[in-house]
Amino acid sequence: SYISGSVSVEDHDIMIVDLEYLTADILPDLAEISDHTQLEKRGTKTEREQVRILFAEDSTFIRKVTVKKLAKTGYKQIEEATDGQEAYDRIAELKKAAEDEGKSLTEYYDVILTDIEMPKMDGLTLCKRVKTDLHIDEVPVVLYSSLMSREMELKAQTVNADACLTKPKVEEIVDCLDDIILHRK
Repeated sequence: SYISGSVSVEDHDIMIVDLEYLTADILPDLAEISDHTQLEKRGTKTEREQVRILFAEDSTFIRKVTVKKLAKTGYKQIEEATDGQEAYDRIAELKKAAEDEGKSLTEYYDVILTDIEMPKMDGLTLCKRVKTDLHIDEVPVVLYSSLMSREMELKAQTVNADACLTKPKVEEIVDCLDDIILHRK
């Protein structure tokens, strides 16, 4: 559906359009990597296949496209969450399990990739709660949003995000993951 919600304001019904879904339907080429062979050369698929990603994104379309594109370049271990609260709950649960077993959360995830604008809990709040409430610094948090601006980047810095990327540039995600994960190991 192109409509993601509605709201009534002063006796007017306003329909909220899912711009990402509509754009993908009108411009399907946006849903494909233009040249993923260049991305494959930057890091080996074998290295990337070892990376475990938690990806929080409320748009089914963006989740599907991003996961597909990342898989083409070797990033295949992707756990999906439909919003920030679901991701936070999963991280908190695994952190407790890791502590009970004397392990680190890095046993479960190498990176958290999250949209910013999501229902229940946005990506900025997710990042802040992961870094501050759960005291997790060893797992990088990368914010990925179509709303990325200088102001948003400053907000991301205040919650200690490790990187900020703009949708739908999956190529940037691959470069970022290669830099902060593969070169760290």
